[in-house]
Amino acid sequence: MGDCMVRPDKTGVITINSDLSPEQTFMTMIHELAHYHQFINYGFTGLKVQPHGQEWKMEYKKLMDNFFGFNYFDSETEKGMIKHMDKPSATVCRDVDLYKSMNPGKQFVCDLSIGDRFLHKFVVYEIVQKLKKNYKCKSELNGKLFIFQPLVNITIVSRKK
Repeated sequence: MGDCMVRPDKTGVITINSDLSPEQTFMTMIHELAHYHQFINYGFTGLKVQPHGQEWKMEYKKLMDNFFGFNYFDSETEKGMIKHMDKPSATVCRDVDLYKSMNPGKQFVCDLSIGDRFLHKFVVYEIVQKLKKNYKCKSELNGKLFIFQPLVNITIVSRKK
């Protein structure tokens, strides 16, 4: 979704994918700024720090805290963001509730139950099993089984009655 590079002169270059929602763009920018702050604050000290370790989480939370309570986001998205800050992950795409709040009106595999059918990339699938985090689905085109992540954007075809 984004990338942060720090040049030898300590200037930063942040790039962000252009196909993100405004909320995703914002979260990605703050995420990458946290990497920049992490590098500036710890990168030249000789300390080994993890890209999404404690130092990054501290910088990310510090930056995000500046934007809560000012009605920058709808209430559901802000609630999701605040909850996400309790234990931030490397990507909002792993936080199902937050990602869904940032993509209202979209349908995802995790919205379905076993037996429900959905369309993805012009192929109809049926959910056959819920795994720990993912979903095992059967293609109606060829009968093969595929694993889908919960936040794959889909179109619901039918729900099991």
